[in-house]
Amino acid sequence: MFEENPNPVLILDGQFRVRYVNPAAAAHGAIERESLVGTHIWSRYPHLQDSIFSRAYEAVLRDG
Repeated sequence: MFEENPNPVLILDGQFRVRYVNPAAAAHGAIERESLVGTHIWSRYPHLQDSIFSRAYEAVLRDG
C-alpha cells in the first residue's frame, strides 16, 4: 500500500523514531531509506521539531 504511494510517507513510533520510509519519501529527500529508519525524526529534521507537524503528532500520541 505505501510502497506504491506516489506521496512521501514516513511512519514514526511513539518515541518519534522512523520505522518506515516509502520510496517516494526517499526520493523526495534524496536519502537512502535504510539511513533514516531507526533514527529519531527530530535529530534528522530539527527544523520540524516545533512545527504544526510535530504539534499534531504529539496531540495524537497524547489524546489518541
